[in-house]
Amino acid sequence: MNNTLERPLLKSVLNGWRLCCPSCGNGKLMKSYLTVAQDCGSCSQEFHFQR
Repeated sequence: MNNTLERPLLKSVLNGWRLCCPSCGNGKLMKSYLTVAQDCGSCSQEFHFQR
């Protein structure tokens, strides 16, 4: 069973280029220079699998 919600690809890519959460667009994607955040502070989307 897949619990992820469908979201527009273009919006997710643009949010990633802005270094914002691809899911919500509000939280930070990076913790520091070249270090991916553990998760989004706004929506709790996990990023640890991107390391």
